[in-house]
Amino acid sequence: MAERTSSSYPLAACAAALVAFLAGLALGARGPASWAAVAPAMPAPSPAAEPDLRAPRRSAPTPPTATRSPLGTLAAGALAAATANPARGFEDERTVAVLSTRLWIALGRPEEAARTFLSAPAARSEDHAELALTLEEHGRSDLAIEVVSARFDLDPQSEECFALLLRLAPERALRAVDSWRARLPLAFSAGYDLDALRARALCSLGREREAAALARRLEEFVDWSAHRSCLHVRAASWEWEAAAAAWPARTEELLRSLLTRGGRPDTTSLLRLGRLLERAGRTAELGELFGRFEGRATDDGHLALTLAQLEPERGWRLVGEVCAETPWEAELVLPLARHLRASGRTEEAAELLTRLIGECWDDADLLAEVSTVAPSLLAGLVEARSRELAAARPDEFEGSEALDEALGDLADVQWRLGRHSAAIASWRRARAIDPADLEWFEALRRAEVGLNPLCW
Repeated sequence: MAERTSSSYPLAACAAALVAFLAGLALGARGPASWAAVAPAMPAPSPAAEPDLRAPRRSAPTPPTATRSPLGTLAAGALAAATANPARGFEDERTVAVLSTRLWIALGRPEEAARTFLSAPAARSEDHAELALTLEEHGRSDLAIEVVSARFDLDPQSEECFALLLRLAPERALRAVDSWRARLPLAFSAGYDLDALRARALCSLGREREAAALARRLEEFVDWSAHRSCLHVRAASWEWEAAAAAWPARTEELLRSLLTRGGRPDTTSLLRLGRLLERAGRTAELGELFGRFEGRATDDGHLALTLAQLEPERGWRLVGEVCAETPWEAELVLPLARHLRASGRTEEAAELLTRLIGECWDDADLLAEVSTVAPSLLAGLVEARSRELAAARPDEFEGSEALDEALGDLADVQWRLGRHSAAIASWRRARAIDPADLEWFEALRRAEVGLNPLCW
């Protein structure tokens, strides 16, 4: 049986928000927290010598607009409950705020979701990043930028939010870092690694040569004193990008040295060297580099995928040859299937995925990932599997596991695909076959009371 993992569902979020809202009403009320209440603590500066360290002043968030929808009223009420009672802990407030924003998104009101979140007590950086990703998926990158910017303005160590801001609005990310550099004393700026953040922003804007001035010396990128087979590379990805732009010849020499050390080739160094040759237009040398490692890729899937990034036509053909010998290797099959579908070769992708699914019915997480590549294909195969197991008898079932386990695996996939009635039917039959197995009893019990049967 696949390991049970959690996932969020709009109805579950609504129910949780409703419970929290009612609890908030029972506990009393107070005013919402201010931005100052959630600003990061910093050493007190000398008024005469140090700059102002406070986060830039922001206007008070606009309260969520009223709506006649009962669930909209619930979302607004959940926010009020999140900031209403001094007796309740910070984690409760944060949880209700997150749930209420999910409820707004489920109602198709992303503006209210963002305002709800930003007017609530300070949440974790991961919560800001999660909301921003959801807003981006709904086509509101502008709101996503506001959400992650608000967090980074409070905390320069919010890595998740900075990475998103860097991807969505690199110019704004650079300005945000420079704002922190202006506000923080020099003694503190190193602790927040603001130089590295600024260099990453410069690289995202194509200004690698400027970023190189913030990188360490090229000689310090690698600890050559380490054992031959486990060299320690100290440099970050942005440092390699900056070095390749500022000192291409020296960087190339260093990368080639790394590829000659140890037994297994360092695929990261291989990819960096390939990108350097590609930018320089040295296609013949890029082909030679591919040929040098092509023979080893048949026994190293990660190396095969790296070669596919260097020379797509030859590389994906090589990945396909490896997949033909190991159709159960999902780490190779899924990327190849995505590539084939993007190239219009949908039948070949379907054949690959069909073989993979036939090998991994007991891995619900993997099948859920397959559904993101080819949802209609998986749906058809699930139907076929359902018919196959419906006609099977426990004493005649031919498979690597008992019939009740096969039904349980099928139920996991059905539930993840949103076919809850079919999943419940499969679990009930599994319980009928093996009533002593607690797994089927618990899955059914959780489904019947509105809990996630895949998470317990």
